[in-house]
Amino acid sequence: MSVISWQEAYQQAQNFPIGPCPPQQQAWYAYKQGVVLGKSTVSGEDASARFGPCVVEHVIENHEAINAWKRAMNSARALATDLWYESLRGHYRYLNNEIFAECYDYAYERQHHNGNDAVTEEMRDVVAFAEAIIAAAKKATP
Repeated sequence: MSVISWQEAYQQAQNFPIGPCPPQQQAWYAYKQGVVLGKSTVSGEDASARFGPCVVEHVIENHEAINAWKRAMNSARALATDLWYESLRGHYRYLNNEIFAECYDYAYERQHHNGNDAVTEEMRDVVAFAEAIIAAAKKATP
């Protein structure tokens, strides 16, 4: 069994196309004494210029859609991480849990900042080193 790449795991995790993040729909509302004077979709300066001295509030009008997109992306990433990790664990299923955990922790600490595929590559080296140590220990033990 080979380890799937992060991209393969991510593609499997997306059970529907998420697409790009919706662009922000920004608005600036002009207020005076608690009353809305008007709205600008250009800038706060535009709202002040159009409605005179006032308090201007900046609003992202479609923040719910943006947050829903972020939640969908986070869910897909979490599922992809689980799929990738299960694939990695399956590849090294012959290692007991303790040895696998030590190797994974070491590989993760060294390479997680470079992405999961870098962790996979580091894991190959760490497991090979651990196997060499285990083999040497077996030879040395009478």
